[in-house]
Amino acid sequence: MNRASYYGDGIFETIRIANGKVCFVNLHYERFFYTAKLLGLENIIIVNGNNFIAYLTEYININLIVNARLRIQLSRTGAMGYACTSKNTEVTITHEVLPATEYSINKNNYTYGVYTSNYKACTELSTLKTTSSILYVLAGNYANTNNYNEALILNEHGKVAEGYKSNLFIVKNNIVLTPPLSEGALNGVMRKVVLNTCVTHDIQYKEIPLTLTDVKTANEIWFTNVIQGICCASVDNSVATQFLQHINKLV
Repeated sequence: MNRASYYGDGIFETIRIANGKVCFVNLHYERFFYTAKLLGLENIIIVNGNNFIAYLTEYININLIVNARLRIQLSRTGAMGYACTSKNTEVTITHEVLPATEYSINKNNYTYGVYTSNYKACTELSTLKTTSSILYVLAGNYANTNNYNEALILNEHGKVAEGYKSNLFIVKNNIVLTPPLSEGALNGVMRKVVLNTCVTHDIQYKEIPLTLTDVKTANEIWFTNVIQGICCASVDNSVATQFLQHINKLV
């Protein structure tokens, strides 16, 4: 039985394929296996990093994929009921074709609202990419109903954690700011890419708690994920444009 469908007992990675290449594969591999180990998912046919790459590459070649959004899901298998000590798993891969190879800044206005019906806990589980995604579903429905591109999710302390489908960055006084993982933010792959870019190119950044006022008064507001890259919800996007130039060299 697929316990990911029954109980959200599974994990997944959403991976960008560009020109037949798996983007940021090491970061995806590291997060995938870290999360699996933390949740007690051990008997995995993908046993190491090389095997992970080979598994994805085989799927890409068989399906003649050039540019796509690829999802690899790891689900626990075992008996019914919440309590299940099984360490056995099954892997499922699906994909959706994408039109573009490189990331680019959005040309249209990128709007966002603030989802306040539920809040995100500040625990280690909140940082993981699992199939228990009801908070993101509800926040996404809120965004769609109100014709927003994104919806900010607040943590249990009323601070900004992230967007429903992306991590949040802002730029104030030429400093790149983002909520730390301790604020309930997802440990996003593009989040890591942006932070690594700051280190590589000596760009000042800070991981600090952010309020809604911080976001509203920022020079630039970014929503980041591996599929979209960086989407700007601000008039000024000069720093974001520079970042995408650096990031596209990694794709």
